[in-house]
Amino acid sequence: MTEEQNAHLNEQNRRLQEALKAAQDEQLRDREKLHQLEEELKKQKEENSAVLKLASDARKGRKGGLSFKTFLLGMAAGALCLYGLQKTVFKPVENPVEQIAHQAKEDFDEVITETFAGFTAADFQNAVLGESTGHQELIVMEQPVAIESTITKEGFYKLPAFQKVKNIVYHGSGVYTVDLSLIDAEHIMVDEEEKTVTVLIPHAELQYVNPDLSATEFAETETGWLAFGDLTLTAEQQNELEGKAVESMRERLGTDELMESADEFSRMKTWEIFQPLVTSVSPEYKVVIQTSDVYEKEERH
Repeated sequence: MTEEQNAHLNEQNRRLQEALKAAQDEQLRDREKLHQLEEELKKQKEENSAVLKLASDARKGRKGGLSFKTFLLGMAAGALCLYGLQKTVFKPVENPVEQIAHQAKEDFDEVITETFAGFTAADFQNAVLGESTGHQELIVMEQPVAIESTITKEGFYKLPAFQKVKNIVYHGSGVYTVDLSLIDAEHIMVDEEEKTVTVLIPHAELQYVNPDLSATEFAETETGWLAFGDLTLTAEQQNELEGKAVESMRERLGTDELMESADEFSRMKTWEIFQPLVTSVSPEYKVVIQTSDVYEKEERH
């Protein structure tokens, strides 16, 4: 058991103890209420007995008895007392002890449930979002690329005999990234029946092209039978050729086939990041990574 899981269990145990303590306190208060009810019942019985005795004396016409008018007033007072007795004493009341025991059991079940299976969609979302915010430019793929260029220098009257040709191969690589910081709770769906956590991630992007000019290959100069010497380039010509080579690299690295490969690698990379986080919440759940156009739509809005 990890330290985090142990701390979680300790916290749940503390909550359980607090719930049981609260239940005991509530039970004590209800006992006091029961005692008060018993006192009120006793008082109402005494008042009721006095009213009945008063009515009996009036009916029997004892010496020194009360007048008929007084008798009626006594009967009215008795009726009010009986009504009050019915409302306060004989009103159906749930057994407080059973109620407290039932509440304590519910609190205990809730703690146990939260300890061993206590997770919600928000728990998975928080786990994923807590990690994704730190991956604004997650590198998912690097692709080498080579661009061939041919330089031709015309000679006298552009005759082939005076022509010079040199082949150059430029090397570089493309770096593809995915911005996981764009993910929010709406992009994380939890399916309790399938036990899956689906995360929608943005498509991978060609972040930059990294030319390796030190690896540039220059072939031997091919010359016509009347051309002599090597084909040389000025610094300006060299810079222009290198700029065109980088643009050609970017076009080739941005093809649909390579972008699809980058998306595939991005799904693999993000799965490796998010699956352990979801497992820490519940080992029963699996991560499903999908690339989505929803981010492009949000950017357009």
